[in-house]
Amino acid sequence: MQQLQSYPELVATLKNDRKFHDFYEHTDGWLIDQENKEHFNEKYGITNIHPLYVDHSGMVVSFLDDRGILFAWCEMTREMDIWGINKMEGIVLKLSNVETMTDANEATRCEFISAILHASIAIAKKETRIKRLMRITLTIFMAL
Repeated sequence: MQQLQSYPELVATLKNDRKFHDFYEHTDGWLIDQENKEHFNEKYGITNIHPLYVDHSGMVVSFLDDRGILFAWCEMTREMDIWGINKMEGIVLKLSNVETMTDANEATRCEFISAILHASIAIAKKETRIKRLMRITLTIFMAL
């Protein structure tokens, strides 16, 4: 039976393999500004935040509340996830679920890219039609 890694080993894996870094107030503090703290309190009953780590995108911060529950807040989607009932369980679950989460993020990213491509194509078609109409109008005007 495989033995569970120690907390420092799990944190090292989270930082090295999953590209998380320690929370730094100077650069990452905006993720838990006063507006977000009020939102956390109103919606989730979280009154005190103890930030731990930020993901590679700089948009997801993991933190403990006063009960020791490990949460993750995504500023981009404005969604809160509960990683675990404590920091050890939360990191173990995060590391074990990372492939599923990566697949979900990839699918979401593809949906956004697809929407952007369809919008770009529609704009390009519209611009092309406008240029053609301008050429036709100019040709007719020059013929007069």
